[in-house]
Amino acid sequence: MTSTDRAWTEGFVACEDGRVIGFAATGFSRWNRRQALWHLYVDRVLTEAAGPPAPCSTT
Repeated sequence: MTSTDRAWTEGFVACEDGRVIGFAATGFSRWNRRQALWHLYVDRVLTEAAGPPAPCSTT
């Protein structure tokens, strides 16, 4: 894997009140011209506060 083919090349940090609450890492795939999400981390306090996920609608 060359440096231009690394899994992720860009990182994004989400902050709230001076505290890091999330991180996402993405990378561009040249062969299909798509931006891929490689990592997504969200502060546990925020995910627990949101409660269980809503069921998906099939309609």
